[in-house]
Amino acid sequence: MPISDDELIAYLLGDATPQQRARVEMGLVGDEDLRVRLSELRMVLGQLDSLQRSYEPPADLLESTMARIDEASREADATPPSEVVPSQYSTLHPLSSCNAAQRTASRGTWDSVALALCLAMLLSLFLPTVLRARFESRRAQCAYKMNSVGRGLLDFASLDPQGRLPAVALAGPRSFTGVWAVSLRDLGYVRSPSELWCPSREGSDSIRGQLHTIPSLVQLETLEPSQLELCRNEAGGDFSYPMGVIEDGEIVAPRCEGRSNFAILGDLPIAPGSNNAFAPHDGRGVNLFFEDGHVGFIRVGCFEDEVRDDPFCNLLREPEVGLNPSDASLGPSHFKPLGND
Repeated sequence: MPISDDELIAYLLGDATPQQRARVEMGLVGDEDLRVRLSELRMVLGQLDSLQRSYEPPADLLESTMARIDEASREADATPPSEVVPSQYSTLHPLSSCNAAQRTASRGTWDSVALALCLAMLLSLFLPTVLRARFESRRAQCAYKMNSVGRGLLDFASLDPQGRLPAVALAGPRSFTGVWAVSLRDLGYVRSPSELWCPSREGSDSIRGQLHTIPSLVQLETLEPSQLELCRNEAGGDFSYPMGVIEDGEIVAPRCEGRSNFAILGDLPIAPGSNNAFAPHDGRGVNLFFEDGHVGFIRVGCFEDEVRDDPFCNLLREPEVGLNPSDASLGPSHFKPLGND
């Protein structure tokens, strides 16, 4: 059974089932035409991916297009039909043959216009569907990654005597938020920052940094300054993590209590003034992983309400440690618990 374009698109978007993926990869081995078709589809999806905004067709697109087609058809029908003349008459009066040819060409032009309008209408109806599928696919892939890593954080807390998540130090080599990924690396949950890249980020399929392997906690203590700075910036990938909370007057790691409203992982938000910032998921919102083990997608604008807790700032709207044990404040890898103005 031949491999369909739907299966190839699902393969490119990462939505194919294991059986479909195996069938496509097996087919690519000896089928040059299939490889060419896959390359064409990858190029088309790449062009769609370059669009930075959602597109919805006008509400009256169908009606206006059909009206234009009807108008073109009426104009073509109103053109007087060419008279059938003997071949010898055509020879004597070449102008008549010329007029008939012009009328035929004119009608053919309107037929082409009608066809082009139909194709444009179909494309405008199909394009939003493809973009929505692309968005949902990448959001789901990000949620899957976040859930996998989040489970590692919950396991870490279950092994900690106080049930706490990985701590971010206030000073020294471990004084950066992305140190949580180094702690999970020692448990075998994370090996490379690429495992923490959000699929919605532009260029997520290529190397975006120089850090290819996350060091262990022991290696972190002996890194040269340049290597340590690189680790600070990239160890946490595209995920944000709690910088700590104030408990009994001290800054400590959050205690994992299975709360459904306390986020312990999230997509990186847009950080004003940062050259490395990006708008995750087409700027529509962020995925958050909560202590109870569920991933939620929070739409843009939900954090603008002053009554609602912003998981990327503390209660004073500062990108620093939480002011109490229930104040989640997520920061990117290079952030320190204090002083991130």
